[in-house]
Amino acid sequence: MAAQNVKEEIMIKYYISLITTKKTFYLFSIILFSGLINLSGCSKNNSPPSLITGDFDRILESGEIRVLIPRSENNIYLPRKGFPLDLELEQIESFASKHQLNLKKIYVPDFDQLIPNLIDGYGDMIAANMTVTPERKEFIDFTLPVHHVRQQLLQRKDDTAVKKLSDLKNKTIAIKPSSSFWKTAIKLREKFPSIKILSLQNQLDLDEILDKLEKKEFDVTIQDSNLIESVETYRFDIKSSLLLSREEPIAWGIRQNSPLFKLALDQYIKQEKLRQSDGKSHQSDLNEIKKRKVIRMITRNNAVNYFLYKGQLLGFEYELAKQYAKNNRLNLEIIVAPDNEDMFDWLVQGKGDFIAASLTPTQARLSRDVKFSRHYLITNHQLVQRQNEDVITDLKQLNNRTISIRKDSAYLETLETLKERGININIEFVDEDLETEDIINRVAIGKYDLTIADSHLLDLELLWRDDILATLVLSENKKLGWVTRKNNPSLLNSINRFHKKSYKSLHYNLTYNKYFKSPSHQNNDGSRSSDITALSPYDDLVKKYSAMYDFDWKLITAQIYQESRFDPNATSWVGAQGLLQVMPKTGEEFGFTKLNEPESGLHAGIKYMQWVQDRFDHELPIKDRMWFTLAAYNAGIGHVRDARRLARQMGWNSNRWFNNVERAMLLLRLKKYYRKARFGFVRGNEPVKYVRTIKHHYDAYNKLLSNDVTPRMQ
Repeated sequence: MAAQNVKEEIMIKYYISLITTKKTFYLFSIILFSGLINLSGCSKNNSPPSLITGDFDRILESGEIRVLIPRSENNIYLPRKGFPLDLELEQIESFASKHQLNLKKIYVPDFDQLIPNLIDGYGDMIAANMTVTPERKEFIDFTLPVHHVRQQLLQRKDDTAVKKLSDLKNKTIAIKPSSSFWKTAIKLREKFPSIKILSLQNQLDLDEILDKLEKKEFDVTIQDSNLIESVETYRFDIKSSLLLSREEPIAWGIRQNSPLFKLALDQYIKQEKLRQSDGKSHQSDLNEIKKRKVIRMITRNNAVNYFLYKGQLLGFEYELAKQYAKNNRLNLEIIVAPDNEDMFDWLVQGKGDFIAASLTPTQARLSRDVKFSRHYLITNHQLVQRQNEDVITDLKQLNNRTISIRKDSAYLETLETLKERGININIEFVDEDLETEDIINRVAIGKYDLTIADSHLLDLELLWRDDILATLVLSENKKLGWVTRKNNPSLLNSINRFHKKSYKSLHYNLTYNKYFKSPSHQNNDGSRSSDITALSPYDDLVKKYSAMYDFDWKLITAQIYQESRFDPNATSWVGAQGLLQVMPKTGEEFGFTKLNEPESGLHAGIKYMQWVQDRFDHELPIKDRMWFTLAAYNAGIGHVRDARRLARQMGWNSNRWFNNVERAMLLLRLKKYYRKARFGFVRGNEPVKYVRTIKHHYDAYNKLLSNDVTPRMQ
């Protein structure tokens, strides 16, 4: 009992240390002592299952290491350069594997609850890009630093008012009270009393803060340099300026009085020399790459190579490269180049180690200081035309037709060969910045006449759309390969061995079919009918959990129909499961593992829906907040936020889904727009169709029930 009292005293002291105003302290006291929250930081209905403390011997005995992670959509983004934010988890997973431990991720609702949960024994360590501060060291211990950051000022791109610290006089700095930046802002105000400090809501993510900055709701904000580096790869409306701190250590948090655990982690950090990418150019071969333990893949953000979908990094090239890196015990770093030309320049300059981007060897490419690996995919060049035109069945029909391609693409050699054979084709060169799928889309809408695409890319496009046709095969088979520098023979030989072994293997075939052959990319629009007097076989369960989370059960039923056609055993192309097609990782975060069981899968999906809905402003119109929630459930919260931001930039209403944000969502499949979006490429037509289809079924269900007509499963 005495130990428990000491623990509660420590917890109360920790929470009070976060309080910055008397008003906040008063509100906190009411909430705390009225029992609305408990000291562990977890809601009473969703507490982690075990309270275990002890040193490394206890962890080894248990067989698992429990890592506390803040549950936030901010953990999910599209890395374009450098390590993803989950580098710490990758390293901890390596540490766990070394000691034959399973890694268990414990997701905590709020950053401020990480330390209380650690002290209370809900986890063994914290991985959260956490800065080591004297205040935090009062309550927990830290490992050796895993990397270092510096606090920097962020301001609008066009703002030239702040060039030195004294320029902050009479300016407003916006900061989250729980962040380590609050103390920095206080010190600045002590030096310049006219500075105003605006307290931001803790649930705001970095992009939402930057949106407020861009709208001039305040003058500047503060952020860590590693996150600023990530943001500056896609946001061009802000800039970093003044450095406000010396280098500060980022480390893993562990409970106090755990010397064995600290020793083991510190030894691992020393041995692995854990650090962020140094950002320097390297032209070294495989031996040096293995010493750095990082291999850098240069690619493009598109539907074949690398993209973000439902919080998961995906892409055919990305998954193959990830397997190669794993086989060689390397961490994979992604470098996204602006266009194909830049990929080769960056490789030669040493900004990356190899290119994986569905590339065919051409005379122009082979003339560079690079080499192509053995093939891992065989494709050919096919003609692409609009669906509503007469089908082209003979080469002679191409006379006097215009085919639009990028000049640097492999398609140019194919067209030049056709011209040499006497086919009078007009070749139109388009912007090098356009992806092949962008060009295909412009053919579909009539902006371009015809184009060419690799057959595997066309297979993917045809899974998602029905407004184009793949007709004539215009080339012999083409062998796609990865690209290395000429002076890196060991790396090239290693990649060749990998492709030779993996090509047509079980892993390869599963990955290939997932992207280019899977029928589950498309929703089955077939009808299903029954004479039962219910909307679905699961009406009672739907009503139960819809009421629990305050949703209209008819809307959830419409969503279930769209997601799984009421099949609890349905599994999507990315592995989502159950009636509401929940990703296993998401289910685990919310405490559900048996997603194929109707009740468990349904409960998981609706609970996740509530979490998604809570990410959007409560001030939004009720219906639009629901449409945003559905779109985010389908494509991810980040893509919807990108679309809202783009809608504002286009002069559309960012608080309205239909004919406003949905229009912006459609634009995010075009490189012109997605290169400036935090979450990158998205097939915007999918969430747009998803929301409209659910609304259609929902309206039909309402009509059926209001007219007292026996409803039928559609």
